[in-house]
Amino acid sequence: MNYTAAFEKLNKKEGSIENRAFNRVEKMGLPTRKSEVYKYSNLSHFKNLTPNTDASVPHKIPEYFKHDYIKDKHILVTVNGIFSESLSTIHEDESGLIITCMCDARKEYRDIVNQHFNETTKEYPDYFSELNTAFAHCGIFIYAKKNTHTAKPIVILNLGSQQKEDTLNNQRNLIVLEENAEVTIIEDYSNLDEKIDYNLNHFSEYFLGENASLKVGIYQEENNGFYFIGNKFFEMSRNSRLKTTAIDLGGNFIRNNFRVNLNGENAEAIINGVFINNKKEHTDDRILINHNAANCQSFQTFKGILNDESTGVFNGKVYVAEGAQKTNAFQSNKNILLSEDATMNTKPELEIYADDVKCSHGATCGQLDEDAIYYAETRGIPRDKAKKLIVFAFAQDVVQQIENEDFRNFVERRLVHNLDLTEYSTFESVQSGIKE
Repeated sequence: MNYTAAFEKLNKKEGSIENRAFNRVEKMGLPTRKSEVYKYSNLSHFKNLTPNTDASVPHKIPEYFKHDYIKDKHILVTVNGIFSESLSTIHEDESGLIITCMCDARKEYRDIVNQHFNETTKEYPDYFSELNTAFAHCGIFIYAKKNTHTAKPIVILNLGSQQKEDTLNNQRNLIVLEENAEVTIIEDYSNLDEKIDYNLNHFSEYFLGENASLKVGIYQEENNGFYFIGNKFFEMSRNSRLKTTAIDLGGNFIRNNFRVNLNGENAEAIINGVFINNKKEHTDDRILINHNAANCQSFQTFKGILNDESTGVFNGKVYVAEGAQKTNAFQSNKNILLSEDATMNTKPELEIYADDVKCSHGATCGQLDEDAIYYAETRGIPRDKAKKLIVFAFAQDVVQQIENEDFRNFVERRLVHNLDLTEYSTFESVQSGIKE
């Protein structure tokens, strides 16, 4: 990657956050498989990419990208990692909610940005988050003031547009919820043109104040030219609540990196995800939850469905600090391999320094249950269709965790479409395997 020439174009001041981040990037170098955190993911594709320094965005997006579930919601559009105000729809009827671009936020909300921006990277320096800090475009800033309860979810429509194949886009978001604020965010990743190659290094920082509540839904359905690094770091205060559900239905290379710090007593984090990989697609889910205070809870449920020659990785770790008594942590990773050539590497971990805790973890990899297939066949369902119905039911455990009904129904429809189960008229009929 030609970092130096691209960074010089940005003309950042000596000693700035961006300059310091760039120095760390040069010092660390691109991780290899010798690094434990990238042991099963080949990053060679990123070696020859050049960070995008073009800040232009299209003026119009096709109507078919305006999915029906986004109606009556705040719609924030980014193109190649850059926020576009002209393509976005922000309702003004919710007091206490500030939505703007990071460039304006750095001027109008300087104290808040200075207090939080890049704070999550100090404890665990990460190559791609540092790279993002050095080259980030003007992303999204969301600020919910004390006691703000948003009635409308915030949909972030992340679009990729035509550009040079060797370009890496760096999108940076900052989300701050003050005490007792409640916000729902849905992130949707799509390409404006299904044929284009698109590389995205996404980084979002989230800060939850006392008693704050944040729900995040993530949907991704890209093509074989999509390479994605997604860092999402959460800092949680006392009594705060977090729930995320990630749905990955496509993309050549997907790396999801969730890091959650439970810093205040009685905080709760629920992190769920499911992916379906075909051909030679690769999905790598890495989750680190740090219990830094007593009486906190965390729950992880991740599932993988792998077909053809696809590969998958799960590395979920729960860390319980000394003094974090009464911790309750549960971690589950289950995977179905539909092909003999598919590969899954899973590694759940617990690291505990307190003695009064309840922690469990488990992981499974296997094929479809032949008894379940046989049962479906005895009801007149062809074997191939029976397999798809079982896969749908397997994924549904996670999908059903999505609380926003419009978004959940959209995801279910995409699952039905991708699994070629459209002859079933309702979700209930798909689940039961009975045509109406």
